[in-house]
Amino acid sequence: MAKIWFVKEGTFPTRGHKQADRSVAWCVRHLGLAPKQRVSSAGVIGGADLSGFKAEHGRVVVSIGREDEEPATMDWPQGFYLLAIDADTARQALGFTPGSEPI
Repeated sequence: MAKIWFVKEGTFPTRGHKQADRSVAWCVRHLGLAPKQRVSSAGVIGGADLSGFKAEHGRVVVSIGREDEEPATMDWPQGFYLLAIDADTARQALGFTPGSEPI
């Protein structure tokens, strides 16, 4: 499963918090994940709390790692993908409602 992070705008490394795990295919369909969004050097450092769910974490990063090598994702290089959508759009796609806890 790919990991979906909400992160603060700024230069990398970026602090954020993992919000969800979804298949790469789900991320393509619902979040607009595309190969051209891969960033060559990005570090998403896990936060010690759930601060990534807050509004100031407005960017969305999907990370694909070795553990995500399912048959449908073999063409996707491992790494970080900075999505074109904002975190509010991703929250809606993930089914989060205002005040709900991340999964």
